[in-house]
Amino acid sequence: MKTMTPLSVKALIFFFTFCYLAFTVMPVMALDVSDGLYTTDVTLYIPDFESAGFMERHISSAEIRTDSSLEKTLLTLLIDEISEMAQEPFSALKNLDLLAPGYLQSRDVALIHLTGEVLELDPLSRFTLCQAITNTICVPGNIKACLIMSDGKALSLDEAQTIPAGVFAPNEYSDPLAAMSQLLLRHTESDTVSLHYRGNTALFYPTSAGHGVVCEVKALNYASDSLASAVRTIMAALSEADLFDIPHLPPLNDYLLEEPQLMDVAEVSDILVLKFQNDLTNILSEYGILRSVMMASLTMSLQGYFPWINGVRCEIGGDAILAIVPVGLFDGANEAIAFDRGYMLWQDFSHFLLTDIDLYFVNERSELSETSRYIPSGWALDPKQLLNQLFSGPSYYDSIPDLKGTIESSDRLEDLLISISSQDHLLSLDFREPFWTVGHNLQNEQNVVYSIVNTLTRLPWCTQVRITVNGAAPDGLLAYHTPFMRSMDYLP
Repeated sequence: MKTMTPLSVKALIFFFTFCYLAFTVMPVMALDVSDGLYTTDVTLYIPDFESAGFMERHISSAEIRTDSSLEKTLLTLLIDEISEMAQEPFSALKNLDLLAPGYLQSRDVALIHLTGEVLELDPLSRFTLCQAITNTICVPGNIKACLIMSDGKALSLDEAQTIPAGVFAPNEYSDPLAAMSQLLLRHTESDTVSLHYRGNTALFYPTSAGHGVVCEVKALNYASDSLASAVRTIMAALSEADLFDIPHLPPLNDYLLEEPQLMDVAEVSDILVLKFQNDLTNILSEYGILRSVMMASLTMSLQGYFPWINGVRCEIGGDAILAIVPVGLFDGANEAIAFDRGYMLWQDFSHFLLTDIDLYFVNERSELSETSRYIPSGWALDPKQLLNQLFSGPSYYDSIPDLKGTIESSDRLEDLLISISSQDHLLSLDFREPFWTVGHNLQNEQNVVYSIVNTLTRLPWCTQVRITVNGAAPDGLLAYHTPFMRSMDYLP
C-alpha cells in the first residue's frame, strides 16, 4: 500500500458574531478554582503482550483532580503500570510516556500522542497496547473512540507500515488478535464485495464561530490501495459533515491540480504534497472558511490516518503554505505559525481543537432548553469557562438557535463572581449582589438557577452546586440553604 502513490448573509453574521465572541467571551483569568479532588472506582486494562490479552486491575477510590479529565488520569495510571511491569523484550516501554500535546478530547473522541517506544513494538503488541488504552479510557462512557499516535506518526497494522490502524474502539470482551485479524481482513480483496476496505477515520472539520476544528469518527469505504485515491476519499468526506456549526465545504478534490503524492521536502522523505488551484483561497473565503483552519483540517485528518506520512505540504497556485496567522478563541490565536521546514505537522494544529459543551437557555415557552456549543477543548473542564459561556448568552452558531439568555445582568462574570471552589462532588459559587436580579418570580428564579446547575453538572465530577450571594443564601423562593442537584425536568 506504500504505492498509494457566496460571501452570504451567514458569512456577515459570522463576522459580527465572531467579533462579539472575541470581545465578550474571553477567558476568565481571575478567581482560580481551588485544586479540588474527588474519588471514584476505576478499572485499568493492562496489556499482557505474551498472550495478547488484558489483565484487569480495579482501583477503589482513586483520587482524580477536578481540573483534569478522568480519562487522562486513567491513561496516566495505565502508562505508569505498563512502565513498571515492562520486561524483555518490551523493556523499551519503561520509558513510555505522553508526548506533547499528550491527551486531548474532541466531542467523544480521545486524541492520544505517545512517545516513540510504541513504534518499536511488533504489530500485534502495538495493537494490544492501543486496545488496552482504548478499553481503559472508554469504560467511564464519555469516550467512544481513540486516535492514538506515536512520535508524530499514525500507527499501522503491519510491520511495513502499509496498512493504517485507523481509530480504535473499545473491545474489552474479545482478544486483540481476533480484533486485529478482523481489521486486516477488511484489506483483503473479496469477490463478493466491491469496496476494497473499510476503515474508521478521524476527520477534523472546520467550525465557524470558534475558528477551530472538531473531530468526528467515520467509517469510510476506501475503494483502492493507491495513496491518491485514499486521500481523495478523506477529502470528499470532509465535504460531507453533518455536525452543527460546520460550514459547507467546497468539493476539495475538484481544485486539485494533480494527484496527491509523496515527495521529499527539505531532505525529509514521505511528505504528502497537495497542489491546489489558485482560486481555492477565494473559494474558501466565499464559503466562510479561514485558510488556517482549512490547513488544520487537512493536516490533522490526513496525517492522523496514514502511518507513513511525515508531514503535509499544501500548495495553492504554486505557492506553498509556509505560515499562517490563526484567528479564533483558542490559546495561541493571532500568533503566527511558521512552517520553516516547508510542511505541516499534526502537532502544529493541536491547539485548534474544539469540543462541544451543553448550555441551558430559555425557549419561546419560557422554559429551559439544552443547546450545544463548540469551545476550545482546554476550556471544557473549567467551571469558570462554562459560566462565562453561559453568561455571554446564546449564539447564532449554537446547535439550537433563537433561545434567550437567563442572566439579565450586563456585568462581566469576573465582576459578579466572588469565589468558586470545589470539594468532592460539590461546586460552590458565591456572587455579588448585582447578580441576583430575578425578583420573586418562581419561573425566572428556576430558569436562572437551573441554567447554572445543569450546565455545571455536565462536568464529570460535579453532582451538586451551591449558590450564595455575598456569602449567604439569597432571598428567593427556592431552597438555597442546600445544594442544588441536576433538575430532572431539564434532562436531555
